[in-house]
Amino acid sequence: KTANNSAMATEESKVESTTTSKDTDDENIACPLAEVYRHTMLRGGGLGSLAATVLGAPFLLYRGARGMQLFKRLGKVSLFGTGAGASGIAVKTYLRLQDQSDIQVWDRSYRLRHNEKQACVDMWTYGGLAVGGLAGSLLATPRVMAAIYGASICCGFAFLAGMANNLPKK
Repeated sequence: KTANNSAMATEESKVESTTTSKDTDDENIACPLAEVYRHTMLRGGGLGSLAATVLGAPFLLYRGARGMQLFKRLGKVSLFGTGAGASGIAVKTYLRLQDQSDIQVWDRSYRLRHNEKQACVDMWTYGGLAVGGLAGSLLATPRVMAAIYGASICCGFAFLAGMANNLPKK
């Protein structure tokens, strides 16, 4: 009888340990829809920023912009690209998730949260936003707009660096 009781206690402890693991703590995603939108809009903003900066810089240089004038104009172009990319991806995400159930949206957000490569690219992008914002606020005036311009310009390059960091190693 004691062997049977110890086997039941072992089974109960296994059940308790699986229900209190780290993974199940993350199962309580407060708003899975917001998690999906955060991720996709961050990607869209990074891609839009990169495209606008890469395409806008040669044009602005050709037009004669130099120094702070180049920074401010490129910041505006990059900010427009970031906004266009993020809003375009938001529309695409809305259309894609429109016919999915709550369980499917939760599953998508859970997979995004637990994918190491996705999280790594997100961290690179957040880092680029912080570094660009800090650099812009220290180097130019007015400080708030310069920080926004710097963050917008760096967002795309940090996104690219995060993607390059996740390339398969030979």
